[in-house]
Amino acid sequence: MSNNMLLLFIDSLPYELIAKNNLFSWLSFKGPLRPGVGYSFTQKAEILKGQQPDQLGYLNFWYLDAEPTAKLNIVYNLTTFVRDIFPFGDKVLHYLLARVWKKVANIPFEFIGRFNNGVPSSYAPDNPSILSMGKWEIVIGDDLDSPNPDSAAVALMQTKIESASEDRSFFIALPQLDKLGHLYGPDHENYLEHARYLDSQLQKLTEQFLQKYPDGVVCSFSDHGMLKVTESIHLSGKLFNIPGGRRAAYWLDSTMLRVWVETEEEKRIIHERLKTEKHLHILSEAERKEYGVTLKKFGDIMAITLPGIVFSPNHFGIRKPVGMHGFHPMHQAHQAFWGMVQSNRTPQIENGKLIKTIDFYRELLAQKELNSI
Repeated sequence: MSNNMLLLFIDSLPYELIAKNNLFSWLSFKGPLRPGVGYSFTQKAEILKGQQPDQLGYLNFWYLDAEPTAKLNIVYNLTTFVRDIFPFGDKVLHYLLARVWKKVANIPFEFIGRFNNGVPSSYAPDNPSILSMGKWEIVIGDDLDSPNPDSAAVALMQTKIESASEDRSFFIALPQLDKLGHLYGPDHENYLEHARYLDSQLQKLTEQFLQKYPDGVVCSFSDHGMLKVTESIHLSGKLFNIPGGRRAAYWLDSTMLRVWVETEEEKRIIHERLKTEKHLHILSEAERKEYGVTLKKFGDIMAITLPGIVFSPNHFGIRKPVGMHGFHPMHQAHQAFWGMVQSNRTPQIENGKLIKTIDFYRELLAQKELNSI
């Protein structure tokens, strides 16, 4: 039996949108996929590697360094008087520093150098995943120099399938829907039109693949959904002030807050303050365990905004997106999708059933006849 696989990844496609618009009807099996906590870096790794953030060692894209970056720490200390004396001195210096060092994003000046970014790509050949097992042809839309990365990626994959001279598997990653969702929101016609385009193009790609590999397996998935932003909130840095003149380190993603403290008393104080913020859901210890985000490096306190609400400004920047993700994993519009085309290996998961990302990873292994990564 052949174990050739066509694996189709669409960034930010909600199952709710598929169901409402009767899209991807050519998939024999499909259903909602419950993501974990976090954004694409975390979700893709969980599906392709079968590891939650606790095992991966990272959550999202940015992380707290144990010690401030030396050079930036010097800059911060030397410019203290400027920021204290001159109006808007902090903002001006921050802007100038951002011009020469892009990684400062919108991080509060006192924390510049405390945070860093960079996580290993789930697609990298030297990063063990299902894509590092066997012979794969891989096309990543983000890597293509094209104004329409999805169409360029599909065209390139068509060529790769056509020219393949031996048994192999194929993986394609399509990023454009996520960008359209952030720019226009999930209810905009541009977003829906592109979802329909992907439906048509991936069906053709599937037919081409199965014509060449009749016993092959076709699996598709997304990493999370997309919600329309209904409100933005400003979270004051004063919430994180510690008695004695110090401030706890905190990181604001668009929809996630993480706070690091030094003592249990500091944790109690800030936790009590955050409980009064009506737009936040503080993750309980049980939830952190369930979603695999228990490590202290991910934060002593973690909270996510309620669906449709974003932090603005946040540490990424000031501009508010029209659509966003990263909300509670159980919210229906935030759930991703999984899908398969009937093959000689009947899926072990029930058609239409809500499953977790880790369950779909196990299904991919079964379809590829692998035991583990």
